[in-house]
Amino acid sequence: VRLEYRTDIDQNDLPSISEDLTFNFGVQYVQADSNAIERPLPIPVVQLPEGRTKDNLQAGDEIIISGETDETFNFIRYDGNDIVLLAKYNLKVGRNYESGSYSNPYTSSDTGYGLQDSTMRGYVSGQSVRNGVVAFSYTNYWYDGSALKAKYGSAWDTNNIYDTDYTTAPDFSSECTSTNCFKTNGYSIAYYVEQYKNTLTGLNYGAPVKEARLLTYEEATDSSIGCSGSSWSCTTTGFITNTTFWLGSAKGSSRIWYVGSDGGFDNVDGFSSERSYGVRPVIVISKDAI
Repeated sequence: VRLEYRTDIDQNDLPSISEDLTFNFGVQYVQADSNAIERPLPIPVVQLPEGRTKDNLQAGDEIIISGETDETFNFIRYDGNDIVLLAKYNLKVGRNYESGSYSNPYTSSDTGYGLQDSTMRGYVSGQSVRNGVVAFSYTNYWYDGSALKAKYGSAWDTNNIYDTDYTTAPDFSSECTSTNCFKTNGYSIAYYVEQYKNTLTGLNYGAPVKEARLLTYEEATDSSIGCSGSSWSCTTTGFITNTTFWLGSAKGSSRIWYVGSDGGFDNVDGFSSERSYGVRPVIVISKDAI
């Protein structure tokens, strides 16, 4: 890496500064080979539905970001000049559950690890194996012992407890064959979501992702999606019940909201439960990047 500054100036051209200056910069790099040349990030390929533009999208529209794979998202809403999208499927992370037992966890050696997978749907009624299930977190970090911590909002339900301070990798110990196996303090499913964001913004996709997180209770109950906290249900004719997945909102000190593929909209008392729920990220991109 070569860093250059202007050479056509001298000390007299610079302002007088009494404090030290520190400059920080980041570099994305890959290991060079004998044919090494400059490799810019690819121009992201974002496919909109036929007849749609970035200004007239409707809830549920499928948008594809192409790279190593085609990653499909459902449009949720506009947020100013930004577009908020929900992954169509859960990520291929965690492990599988069947009849009280768990499979070995997925790892980076598995094809498609960390990307969306149409078989990763968590709990599906009538299906014996629950694919791609994970615990929400190792601890209830959003709770201060008596109430919701102020950094996450002012009330239960209408909060966003997604927190990148908790992105430690889970510890799937070799002897761990039942529930509550996430033994690493600092783990939450933000670990997987942040990995996914890094993949989408990396060399194989170059996607213009500004933010990645989980869907919130407020977003799920917006009229464009239509889940109801009073009827404890979501419409099964829409895209929202494509999988069973965790939301990023807490109901109480240990209860987390989720959406079910059977139309259920509820909360579970067990943030460390990994029997039913998967990781289905939300990403935010700018309209200007399309």
